[in-house]
Amino acid sequence: MSKMSLKEKLRYCIEPSIFSASFILFFVLVNIFASKNIKLLFCLLNLPVLAISSSSVHVYILVFIYWFLIILTVKILYRRKSTTLSLGVFIFFTLLYAFFSLPELGVAREPAKRISCASHLKQIGLSMKQYAEDNNDYFPDKSGAEGLEILRKDFYLTDYKIYTCPSSSDEAGTNELNEKNVSYYYRGGEKYSLKNTSPVAWDKYENHNNKRISRSSLSRRKNYGNVLLANGSVIHYEGEAWEKFCEENMLNK
Repeated sequence: MSKMSLKEKLRYCIEPSIFSASFILFFVLVNIFASKNIKLLFCLLNLPVLAISSSSVHVYILVFIYWFLIILTVKILYRRKSTTLSLGVFIFFTLLYAFFSLPELGVAREPAKRISCASHLKQIGLSMKQYAEDNNDYFPDKSGAEGLEILRKDFYLTDYKIYTCPSSSDEAGTNELNEKNVSYYYRGGEKYSLKNTSPVAWDKYENHNNKRISRSSLSRRKNYGNVLLANGSVIHYEGEAWEKFCEENMLNK
């Protein structure tokens, strides 16, 4: 490959790039629509990446690089028909996978759960926007699970699972929403506006925070939380910033 021109090298990388980009697209769709078993399968396929990344954006970038390198390596070895090298690469990735997956399965899956959690809050935000359009731009005026229950019973968002964070131990409700089957704090009475950046719903503090710490510094996780703003966007805080956010908003939860 070193004897190729730059144009030939770029052309050689097209297939790995398309595969990696397609994998990311499926990864996003799986986190939004797929069942828990399918999500688990994708987590297992990306364990080395998930174990070293705590940011949603970094996950996508590392997933692309990870699969790009795998496909590119396979393509090069297939072209050279090197059985010994192929076996060596297979053993390397197997050991890499085992290194992260055996002791850290639960921790490695956490970044994927954070992405799914942000997606849940995004869907709650969309349903709140629809509610606001029918109610003079105001969200439900009651705070806590009682306010989110208004969305559910008025058929703006009826899927109980969306009200639970994938990282929490909360079980989805089967009747009305309450504090035991809702994983998010909600502050009622805010007005929808693209300029309004006030927090209206966010993770309960314990949802994502340091549930399991291993001896490996790679798997250590800072305290983390997703936050839905009144303009419909979802942001996140980590470490001391998340702790400060919770302290400042606890009285207004």
